[in-house]
Amino acid sequence: AIGLISLHSSNLAPISNFGLYSAIGVIATLAILFSYLPASLQTFAPSFFDDNLEDTNKSELSTTHEEGWLSDAWAAVGRWITGHHALVATVSMVVLITASFGLAKIQTSVQLLKLFDPESRIIRDYAWMEANFGKLVPMELIVRVPPSMQSERVTPKESDDDAATPPSDQQLLTSTQSLSMLKRAEAISRINTVVRRTLGEPGLGVVGQAMSADTFMPPLPAPSNGYHVVRAKFNRDLIAGRDELLDSDYVRIEKDGPFKDSELWRISLRVGALSDTDYGYFIATLRTAVEPVLRAYDTREAMLELLASKEGTPAGKLSGKDRVIIIGSERPESLDTVSMIRQDQIVGHASSDQSTNNHAIDTRTIYLAALGDILLSESIRRPVWIDPASDESPVELGSDLWDKLVSESDAVIWVGGEGITEADFGDAPGLIDARKIFDKDVRPALAANNIPDVSGSGQLQAIYTGVIPVVYKAQRTLLSSLVRSIGMAFVLIALVMIVLLNPGRFPFSFLRPRNFGTGLAAGSLAMIPNVFPVLLIFGLMGHRGDLVDIGTMMTASVAMGVAVDDTIHFLSWFRAYLDKGMDRVDAVIQTYRRVGPAMTQTTIVGGLGLFVFALSTFTPTQRFGTLMLVLLAAALIGDLVLLPALLAGPLGKCFKRRESSIGSESDDDSDPTS
Repeated sequence: AIGLISLHSSNLAPISNFGLYSAIGVIATLAILFSYLPASLQTFAPSFFDDNLEDTNKSELSTTHEEGWLSDAWAAVGRWITGHHALVATVSMVVLITASFGLAKIQTSVQLLKLFDPESRIIRDYAWMEANFGKLVPMELIVRVPPSMQSERVTPKESDDDAATPPSDQQLLTSTQSLSMLKRAEAISRINTVVRRTLGEPGLGVVGQAMSADTFMPPLPAPSNGYHVVRAKFNRDLIAGRDELLDSDYVRIEKDGPFKDSELWRISLRVGALSDTDYGYFIATLRTAVEPVLRAYDTREAMLELLASKEGTPAGKLSGKDRVIIIGSERPESLDTVSMIRQDQIVGHASSDQSTNNHAIDTRTIYLAALGDILLSESIRRPVWIDPASDESPVELGSDLWDKLVSESDAVIWVGGEGITEADFGDAPGLIDARKIFDKDVRPALAANNIPDVSGSGQLQAIYTGVIPVVYKAQRTLLSSLVRSIGMAFVLIALVMIVLLNPGRFPFSFLRPRNFGTGLAAGSLAMIPNVFPVLLIFGLMGHRGDLVDIGTMMTASVAMGVAVDDTIHFLSWFRAYLDKGMDRVDAVIQTYRRVGPAMTQTTIVGGLGLFVFALSTFTPTQRFGTLMLVLLAAALIGDLVLLPALLAGPLGKCFKRRESSIGSESDDDSDPTS
């Protein structure tokens, strides 16, 4: 019951409920065993003996023990194990320790489709749909645009039907950093392009076709640093059709909370349902690809803030004549053409090794290409890109031309470069260290009321949500629940074992230092066979690379509870024979005769009963049944092989006679477990 109730600490409802109700069932079974079963045996007494034995001396019958071939077989095993206890204990411990190193390699999986048999219809249907239509598992990327970044937006008003005000009430924001509707659509398009070219078929092949608001728009117009009639009309059309965008599934407005009135632009991705994609690595890889684009917008924000603060600049509007120089890179290609993947660092394809492929994404190239595209749409002169380290650069570091360019520029964006220091920009009127912007620490966080936030980001934020992050969280929760439940079961069971194996009488001599130390040592030693099945089997699963799912996870604490039951039976009879005055070797052999057959029979009955679940087509149930049979067999080995070897060896001296039995003998038929 202790092993089962420890599962109730899990955050996953199926595991928590299983632990709770199973523990209640065990306690209820115990109550029935001690109440209904004795009454039934008394009322419906079976005829174990012939009628002519009715007058037989009952005391003789009570001291007569029928020993079958199984008892003799286990006694023979006991004699061999006690005679070679050092060899048996050493080999068992070496195997146990070696297997235990595999625990660090355990991997969890809660992929929904892997809960079904590979030959089931749903798997075949998914395979057909992915082969003919594309990837199916949704992953959502939400780009949050705060009100301060919206150059025009509808101000909602309360009405009877809770409808927003018509576009005639549009409000023009004066911030120079704000983005027009067209520029916001371009931001989504750039992120979409990066995701497609890094994680899609042209790149790592992890995701399928991405969809966003720009997917349903006409082709976006070319960028321009000045007024452009096509861009202006396109922007007006987007503003006029804003209500249609809000009615779609790809743009929403936050109605309350700390980010009220922010626009939420959705980019919907699809990942293969039948692939072995590690969702944790996938989310990290997606962040690696997307964040450089957002850092480029942070750089834009810093540049526009610098230019707006320049003396003589009208409030809310740039002159369009500002000179901007980007130092540390040649002019990059567009996001549509630049190579974003380091082909020499790709390992395999798709999801074969995403932890390595994560480094194959060229984040600096993405950042520079995005920055180049963004600056082509701002009200500045066409930016100048200079890389002094390049052989083709017309400008040398420290030359008169260098000093002139730097001193006459309105903003210098330093993106890196070899041999360049901050002292080289001494005469620059405004320097933006883009290296710090690119390298800044950005982490997901939670704002008030558990609303997703991004710590360290600029005004534009990317939030990663959908089914995949939920499944990834479930994977991590599954592993943490496994560790926590096993740890809780271990501690509770260890405390019980320490109490049971204390030779003192409670409460008077129980806490004597000598008795308490003996109980602590004996309880610790008794925990070795208790954890033997879990460490052995789960360690081997880690070495083999087998995935731990919900059904597998529930078996660990159950197996420990079953092992404890056998351990307590063995140790109770062992101590009973010690109390009779036997030495440890004889006590072990007699214990084999007494409990060996029963433990073998209960393991076979329980294991085969649970193995019926292995016939299920539902994978967690199937694995639960199979693994329980294996764990019960391992528990039997731990209790009837490893434990006796430890008891017969030097460590067995930790087990002392009970103080109440020293100098007296108990009846041979007294049950030490009662």
